[in-house]
Amino acid sequence: MNDEHSTRGDDTRERIKLAARRLFAQRGFAEVTVRDIVDAAGQKNGGSLHYYFGTKEALIRELVLDGSQAINDERTRRLDAIEAAGGPTALREIVHLVVDPVIGAAPKDEFSVSFAVRLTVDHYDMLLESMDARRRDSSYRRCVEHIHRFVPALPRKLLDQRIKLMTLYVLAAVSSREGAEGGRNDWAELWNDPAALANLLDTVEGMLCQPPSPDALRLTKGASKKP
Repeated sequence: MNDEHSTRGDDTRERIKLAARRLFAQRGFAEVTVRDIVDAAGQKNGGSLHYYFGTKEALIRELVLDGSQAINDERTRRLDAIEAAGGPTALREIVHLVVDPVIGAAPKDEFSVSFAVRLTVDHYDMLLESMDARRRDSSYRRCVEHIHRFVPALPRKLLDQRIKLMTLYVLAAVSSREGAEGGRNDWAELWNDPAALANLLDTVEGMLCQPPSPDALRLTKGASKKP
């Protein structure tokens, strides 16, 4: 009886999480209420979210942990293998390692990456807090260290900015790819092309390696002189 109750509880938790991830991805965090989530999950008990998660913010943190742990585990496995073989030997290897685990991230549903995009834009502070920077994104930080090694000529401040822009770009691109897989939008033509993913990697690599413009260098030096 206890096992049956536990199983029902696990199913309810998963339904609430799936409903919340979809609603947050579609409408943003501020616009979605606890009642919206409970209704979308098909729960008659209005207090079910509070029972299983405590608060909406705690639910968001658990959703982040689900995705970030899966990505971090997969990226760590691949990076360990690359480093054990004496690599990485090229920036392209690291770019691929940044992008590919996000595409295959679990939990896998059509809104998982769209949820991450929303969170990155709207609540980046919560994203960092929920991931626990020293553990949940350890593989990403290792990738960043390799990027610094492969792009030594770019001023550190500009490179760090580009790495943040790369993160936003990759999440947005993968989000559009997930939508295309569902046939829901005009991005399907792009992502149905077999060259699209390789082209995504090309653009990320180019974003990191492009020589800085005179304006970027001037503004960076000017900012560093301010008291």
